[in-house]
Amino acid sequence: MSHPITPALTRLAYGLSLFWCASAASAQTLVLDLVDANASPISVNAQGHILGYQQTWPCGNPTQCAPETLPAVWRDGQSLRLPTQASLYAAPAALSPSGMVVGLLTDYGSNAKAVVWQWTGTSYALQELGLLGLAQSAATGVDAQERVIGYALTPFVSTKPFVWTAASGLTDLSVQGYPASRPWRISPQGWVVADEHRYRLGDPSTVSSLPAPPTGYRAPTGQSLRINDSGDLAGVLLTTASSSSLGGMHRWLEASQQWQALGAALPLHNLGVSSLEADATVLGSGLGGAILAQGPSGQPQALQGQLSPAYSSVGLLSTAGRDAQGRHVVAVTLGTVTRLARAVDAAPCTGACLRVGPLSISSTFISDPAAPGSCTPKARQKVQTVATVTDAAGNPQAAVTVKGRYLDSYGLNQTVTGKTNTQGKVTLSHSGPACRGTVTLLVEAATKKQWRFDRTVGSLNASVIPLP
Repeated sequence: MSHPITPALTRLAYGLSLFWCASAASAQTLVLDLVDANASPISVNAQGHILGYQQTWPCGNPTQCAPETLPAVWRDGQSLRLPTQASLYAAPAALSPSGMVVGLLTDYGSNAKAVVWQWTGTSYALQELGLLGLAQSAATGVDAQERVIGYALTPFVSTKPFVWTAASGLTDLSVQGYPASRPWRISPQGWVVADEHRYRLGDPSTVSSLPAPPTGYRAPTGQSLRINDSGDLAGVLLTTASSSSLGGMHRWLEASQQWQALGAALPLHNLGVSSLEADATVLGSGLGGAILAQGPSGQPQALQGQLSPAYSSVGLLSTAGRDAQGRHVVAVTLGTVTRLARAVDAAPCTGACLRVGPLSISSTFISDPAAPGSCTPKARQKVQTVATVTDAAGNPQAAVTVKGRYLDSYGLNQTVTGKTNTQGKVTLSHSGPACRGTVTLLVEAATKKQWRFDRTVGSLNASVIPLP
């Protein structure tokens, strides 16, 4: 049976009751590089380009309008919006190694059409792929050769899988011997997972059914699975219990022809596989936050256990994958709001090392004289953070340039800098409109000639709520 297109827009479950499993998988410590103050990731490619969603306030004032959540790509230090068409929403699905984005434009009703966003060198250009004579279409994946997979359909009538290339255009895969079902994912070298099958693009003889499920679980569907170049699979399988709200993360190893259970069955909103690497390492969310299950047989470990203790009250919600440098792209809670960041391996510093902390943060609410204690446009808030910088032995360090970033629960993303005095202290200040929720300072750098900044210890973030 064919079904209407339902765009697969991943929504993270915020406000989880977080609990963490300590990780012994790596001796390294993870530190954070902020990418965007109000965003969440979908995927990352080897070059470090990030596909995700960015939240903005079109009127420029969070108290005067509702936010918009729009798809974007972060590359080379820039965030680039994906263009759309009038009355249609952009719903990206995948990112190629070169930075091409594939997905669809939709009104979330009867109108849906497969598109690609091609990188022009300065921006993204939109191109429609076609419908194969049917009513709707969607692009779902792209490989290293920029072969785009997807499907066209007339709901409840007909489905045609397709491959698209810039040279050959749109081709119906069902007339080439492939199943007439929806393809969902494709590996870098062209292994495809579809509704009930998998195959290698360009070779119809490789078509095979998805492996039978392990005991206690329902048959897997292509929409819930990832696939790598070895034909390994990973995803969340539903239990056979009467309720469909429980699932278990699993990995299929093609070499051994076996499923591996990656932890116990949990509520579905706590689980998700975002990436399956070449060695069968699984990345995603589970155990209440971002996880990594080392391939080919490791069990899930919470990345929270590897996060530097210098980041207090910061939660790693999920990882969208890693780039070629091994940097995780993560959704983090920092100051009660979800941020987009990279989690980067850092070894403890030795020798001439700068440590930041403790941080002392305070705030003042300045009322509108005409409406004391009220959140009017004339109400203001001031926030000050005093940071102390020392060497590894605890000796204060003067003339250290400290760079931080003030963030609030809306659009604030203010860079601040200062230099420490002879007591090793620096004050970093923010002044702005009041009633913007929690205000957080994130310390990003401490620099002094011939010294190194150690982010594996100390205190690198602090928050306050300026109240009337």
